[in-house]
Amino acid sequence: MKYFSSLIADLSAQITHTEFDKCVPTFATIREVQKKFEENTECIDCSLPNIGTFAHIWLTKSPEEWTRLTNLPQVQEPQQASRPIIPSSATAARIAQLNQ
Repeated sequence: MKYFSSLIADLSAQITHTEFDKCVPTFATIREVQKKFEENTECIDCSLPNIGTFAHIWLTKSPEEWTRLTNLPQVQEPQQASRPIIPSSATAARIAQLNQ
């Protein structure tokens, strides 16, 4: 868990907007919040292919918007590996082997 807390601290230090005020939902206020999210997503580099210099801004757009705005193909999100089924009687060695 220590790794995640330091990772969160590192990422939090990179983003511009860490707090969002409550507001009455109008087009203008929603667009303002969307712009802040987009600024935050631009602050952190992305290692996915075909992103260019747009970092994580693809997370704030639909696939169609992304393609229309950037002329880049839709981003293929990485698939998470499935978690192994670990029997309740498994030894530590067997659990390590299944996790590998």
